[in-house]
Amino acid sequence: MKKCELCGGLARMHCESDQANLCWDCDVKVHEANFLVAKHTRTLLCHVCQNPTPWLASGQHLSPAVS
Repeated sequence: MKKCELCGGLARMHCESDQANLCWDCDVKVHEANFLVAKHTRTLLCHVCQNPTPWLASGQHLSPAVS
């Protein structure tokens, strides 16, 4: 399973701009820093296989979702 780059927890999102896999909490911390990083498009990782899904989103506070 993919680990969060910051805390080591289970990764739920991948940020292509940062080249980082992040858990929900770390994604919020990173992408609420300013309006520029909030524009980063993130991909939801599949909860079973951890591969990227077609689901894309951007913004400061993305709600947890399950693929």
